[in-house]
Amino acid sequence: MAEIDFITHYDSRSPVAEAYRAIRTNLQFSGAGKTLKTIVFTSAIPNEGKSTTVANLAITIGQDDKKILLIDCDMHKPVIHRRFSLLNRGLSNCFAEDLPLKEVIQADVFPNLDIVTSGPIPPNPAELLGSKKMKALLQEAAEMYDYVFLDMPPVLAVTDAVLMSSQT
Repeated sequence: MAEIDFITHYDSRSPVAEAYRAIRTNLQFSGAGKTLKTIVFTSAIPNEGKSTTVANLAITIGQDDKKILLIDCDMHKPVIHRRFSLLNRGLSNCFAEDLPLKEVIQADVFPNLDIVTSGPIPPNPAELLGSKKMKALLQEAAEMYDYVFLDMPPVLAVTDAVLMSSQT
């Protein structure tokens, strides 16, 4: 499974890995004079591959010596902690326990790639993601990293990704 999820790491010469490098290059030039820092990844419905895409793109950008933070903001069906075999202590812990961001960052998962998992599933994901604390957390992350990727739930299932678009 890891070979499929992380093809850019395990088979960097594959055509699929090259496609992720093309996306990386396009991102670097797509800011129209403004550097993109925080990027939201979503899909229309579940199981379309957004978490696989964001993981591989994050690995690819890390390979280009850029510092990247991947945050699992899917607080309905989080998968990043399982895909990367990480402890699921993360974003919701920041809110529930009033923890600073740095305490939930899991560093150097891959070269130049740090991850914040979703943490335990809260009863009110949309309210947490739309909060002032989340906005402050994203500003802090943008100051520390070249890129901040947000893995969001599908837009047709819940409103979280739409709310997050106003935060970035």
